[in-house]
Amino acid sequence: MTFSKRICQCLFMGLAPRFLILDFKGGLDKKAAVNLLTQNFKGFPSLEDPISKSWVGQSSQRPQISIIIPAFNEARYLKKCLDSVLRQETDIPYEVIVVDNHSQDATPQIALQQGVRLVQESHRGLTHAREAGYRAARAPLLAYVDADSIVPYHWVDAIYEAFQQRPEAIALCGSFRYVLKSTLHRFIFSLYFHMVEPVADFFLKGQRLAGGNFAVRKEALQKIGGFNLEIEFYGEDMELASRLKKVGAIVPMGARILSSGRRFDKKGIVIPGFIYLFNYLWLFIFKKPIFSFYDVAEEDVSYSHASDQDVSSETLTLEGHPAEEVLPQVPSPLMGEG
Repeated sequence: MTFSKRICQCLFMGLAPRFLILDFKGGLDKKAAVNLLTQNFKGFPSLEDPISKSWVGQSSQRPQISIIIPAFNEARYLKKCLDSVLRQETDIPYEVIVVDNHSQDATPQIALQQGVRLVQESHRGLTHAREAGYRAARAPLLAYVDADSIVPYHWVDAIYEAFQQRPEAIALCGSFRYVLKSTLHRFIFSLYFHMVEPVADFFLKGQRLAGGNFAVRKEALQKIGGFNLEIEFYGEDMELASRLKKVGAIVPMGARILSSGRRFDKKGIVIPGFIYLFNYLWLFIFKKPIFSFYDVAEEDVSYSHASDQDVSSETLTLEGHPAEEVLPQVPSPLMGEG
């Protein structure tokens, strides 16, 4: 499809009434408000699906992909995220790592109950959490997803196959859609995803990553020195892409996730959108973000989805970077059931 035809299609799709509420291939109900926590979505795993046999759990089997989920006070969303990553339809062995970024709620207990690896990073900040996950990972391919998101059935396969088909690729940029409460917000983001994003992809091809849905070769991260810990939140993904593209190609992943739009539901679109836009422009021109503070989508820290429990722990020293890994009491892949 030519670029001009693609732009025309995007204009039509963005203005079409059926996109007033995000339509993920028929997965969202156009007449009712959608809820990432309670609703099942077409193409995405649900609790009725079995735990994947390719998840290595706490076994000594070497994974091909490490799924890394940074989490700060994500007790409300984390289990839904883990339900999706633990129920992948794939033959590729993979591990799941939750990096608890000094949460004050039940985030670590939920990770332990699900039987995944739990790494605790006490230094607050998204890049610190991602760095801790990278250093703890055992696989050569690292896949990052935010804790307030869910991934489709074949997310792991899409990542593995993209790297296999494109040996020159050192990173993959995925896409996402927000699940939003406001009809106005859904309309605005519909215009963005169907009109603005394709244009940005065309002009920034191979120059950007979506921080909540991307994958990278571990050796590529090693070559560039890992994540930039001076940037705590806004702009860290584009800054990472600017360094990665110097050592290899960044290509599309071909797998779209669903993510909570809670930040926009609570703060509106104008202020977060302004910060995102100016950070990208500043990075593009001056090679560093103008904003670097840590912005979190605030949750009720009293929310508890898991009972308190005593856990054993050991301290890992990873290339001079101390991180604490908490070990599940019952290391079984079946812990995710029920």
